[in-house]
Amino acid sequence: MLLDSFNQDLSRAYKVLAIFYLYGISEEVVRELSEEFEMEPGTERIEDIEEDFFNLVSSPGAILPPYESLYLYPETNSKTQDKRISDEVSQLYTSAGLNIAPEITTVPPDHIGLELLYTAYLIDNNRVEDLQRFFKLHMINWIPQYCDLLEKEAQTEFMKEVARITRELIITDFEDLNHG
Repeated sequence: MLLDSFNQDLSRAYKVLAIFYLYGISEEVVRELSEEFEMEPGTERIEDIEEDFFNLVSSPGAILPPYESLYLYPETNSKTQDKRISDEVSQLYTSAGLNIAPEITTVPPDHIGLELLYTAYLIDNNRVEDLQRFFKLHMINWIPQYCDLLEKEAQTEFMKEVARITRELIITDFEDLNHG
């Protein structure tokens, strides 16, 4: 698979989703998601979507914290496993030449937003083998499961739709990278 101009759009899709998961809801994020994924603007209030996002993803007591280590090793919930996954992902970022901006370094490397940004980075830099490996070892192993849970627990249609879009993007791209 040679990454071409089509994939510039694909990279943008990953970046828009990454911003959503990293920074949460704002009118600008809702507009970007709606435009990028042709989502119909619903009648939900932005405050309701913000509250849903906060309760599900970003609060200290979030129902579904967006970290790979929590979904690969849910039965152990071990700090050792968490650190191993974080270190592994961080090492992949560094070896590919991606330097995480200082304002988001407090976010663990296995956060869904950083993994989505890394995916966009690999697409932008035509690193097909790294992309295939990252999808196989990381993305496909937890993000579809996470999105299933997110869709199930979401109280707003907007959050449910973003979960569906994220899941389908990951599954489709994994299949394209490995069988396309």
